[in-house]
Amino acid sequence: LVLACGHAFHRDCLIALFLSTQKCPNCRMPPTQEFLLAHNVDLSVASILYWLQSESSMIKKEAATALGAADKTREQTVTAVNALAKVLAGASKDSDAEVRRLAAAALGRIGKVSMHASAAVVEALSGAMASDLDAEVRTEAARSLKDISQVNWCPAAVEALTRALADVSDKPVATIASDALSYIITVAKRGERAVEAFAEVLARDSVSMGPKARGRVVSTFPWALDRVIVDMWPQAAQVAAKALASVLGGDPSAEVRDRAVDALHRLVTRRKRNRAPKPVALAVLALAKALSLKAWKMQHVRSRAAKVLFDISDIKLSARVHKKAVAALAGALGGGSMDSSEKVRKFAAKALGKIRRKRKQDSSIQLFVVRALASALEGDSRDKRRVVRSSAAKGLGSLSHNSLSEEAAETALNALAKALTGDSKDPANKVRRNAARSFQALRDAWGSTAKKAVTAVTLLCGVLAGGSKDRNAQVRLAAAEALGSFSKTLWLSFPEAAQ
Repeated sequence: LVLACGHAFHRDCLIALFLSTQKCPNCRMPPTQEFLLAHNVDLSVASILYWLQSESSMIKKEAATALGAADKTREQTVTAVNALAKVLAGASKDSDAEVRRLAAAALGRIGKVSMHASAAVVEALSGAMASDLDAEVRTEAARSLKDISQVNWCPAAVEALTRALADVSDKPVATIASDALSYIITVAKRGERAVEAFAEVLARDSVSMGPKARGRVVSTFPWALDRVIVDMWPQAAQVAAKALASVLGGDPSAEVRDRAVDALHRLVTRRKRNRAPKPVALAVLALAKALSLKAWKMQHVRSRAAKVLFDISDIKLSARVHKKAVAALAGALGGGSMDSSEKVRKFAAKALGKIRRKRKQDSSIQLFVVRALASALEGDSRDKRRVVRSSAAKGLGSLSHNSLSEEAAETALNALAKALTGDSKDPANKVRRNAARSFQALRDAWGSTAKKAVTAVTLLCGVLAGGSKDRNAQVRLAAAEALGSFSKTLWLSFPEAAQ
């Protein structure tokens, strides 16, 4: 074909060029209107649709791209969507993967700006994302669905993306689906529905889709929950907590359960400042139940669950939830269900000392906690691991945030005293140092009567000097600080202890 400027080009090359830019490649001179009409390249929708049926792959690529960008009326939009959908699927499915990829991109552009054919666009893209043989076409279809869902709310797009998220065979598509759904949850107004879609996938396909796919679905929760879901949609947070608790309680894969622990941790830390307590209660109960997973491969899950319970121990729990959490932690620390993992017992000891409830703590539960920690620190069930005994000593000191009953205070002080001096003196410096520091933290308990004050002060003085003088300087320093914390008022109240 020869242009008005005198330059000649191959027909297919020139038509493909004029579908994107209407200038001579050599001199940049625009062609005449007569030339454009004669060769049907005037960039009207009818012209572009005509060239979309061309035998030339090069022309079809440019036509598909131009169709997504062209200005269209409502009727032309529907026609364009139908034509592009035929390119993507059906009897006229194009053999050139690049043409199909460009058609998917064009449908994405149309879907973002037009609501007239959104259902048809989503249907075409969903089909391509699920069944196209070319990975790049599937990825482009997923990317287009993501763009559409971020601009226009479309339940069908959410369902399609959720199904893609559960497809273990296609990681790039699943990654895009995860990004899209996380955006919907955190930014769009219909985040609650997206959370429900996650939960439905986990409940419906938890067995069939395999551990990698379940792990991918669960991994999307922490990202989404890390932002605004728990503040904006209490009901969605509750749905998420139930779904994650179900995964943590019954999934056969340790890795998937580990990711569920992460997600529950995010949910609780975000939710704890909010008044609605249900998601927090569900999460804490699920984490407590996870401590009873006895399989060896679940050891990491148990240690993570214990650590999370320690991290969130400043949250005040209801009486029912607090009781179950305490029972699980105490069981992991010692007794018949003592956990085989040192890490689990360590975090269980720390969490037991700090875990709180909304109202004043029941004296029987208080005593139960003190006995569990004391048992790990001393006596017949003394823990063989130094780090666990050290955590138990520290946990007893953490109980100072509660007003201990007489019996609980007596039990705690006796356990700490045995660890510091006498025949049962702990061999580990760190344990004795933490015991001395816990003595200081519990000074209100040992300063409650003259007898207790004299006994405690005598013990600490023995650690500093005399027959039971401790060999470790850090332990003696902790004892000196404990004595120093005995306030001036108490010195006046108990002159014998002062002496």
